[in-house]
Amino acid sequence: MKQINSAEMKNIVKAGYNLGKYAKYFGKNKKLTSFEKMYFDGFIKNLSPKSNILDLCCGTGLPFDSYLIANGHNVIGIDIAEKQIEQAQINVPKGNYILGDFTKYKFNNNSVNVVIALYSLFHIPREEHKKVLKMIYDYLLKDGYLLITMGVAETAGIEIDNDFCGKVKMAWSNYNSEKNIELIHNNGFDIIKYDNEADYGSAEEHLWILAKK
Repeated sequence: MKQINSAEMKNIVKAGYNLGKYAKYFGKNKKLTSFEKMYFDGFIKNLSPKSNILDLCCGTGLPFDSYLIANGHNVIGIDIAEKQIEQAQINVPKGNYILGDFTKYKFNNNSVNVVIALYSLFHIPREEHKKVLKMIYDYLLKDGYLLITMGVAETAGIEIDNDFCGKVKMAWSNYNSEKNIELIHNNGFDIIKYDNEADYGSAEEHLWILAKK
């Protein structure tokens, strides 16, 4: 299989979310699962009112951003796909949404209490994951939280799926669980907890990690 570069991968991801029927498959739930709620409540309980939360690759805004806003916090979301941003603005009108590439768009350092990056990091080449984690660390205020999903099994570089959300092309790139936990530690975070969501009844296999700066 011909290997693709970072820009080509991002173009596939952007086109896939714009052309596919993501909301039909993944963006329709308005409530968190009990597993998701466990992770969100794990940091929400320690936040001050109106804390600032950055959502990298926010998708349709459901259910995560709506839950954070319902709990009294401010959300800034960024996504590379126009269709996702348009839907997020409808679904979560109190959110502040930005169309852009979260690996290139620059937010202020020491400016947010929480960064969430759910089902997003694997859409960039795994060789760039370390750089993104460093960027996230810099964005967070002291004692800020990171909630992120990462791979469980390692991919063979960048992998392409031609049957994503309505038979469109999509791209992924992962390390395995052990390497991902190591990456989080090596970027200065203290890991609070981590789990494979599949162990809690999900049809998906992703490593959820809650960590603190």
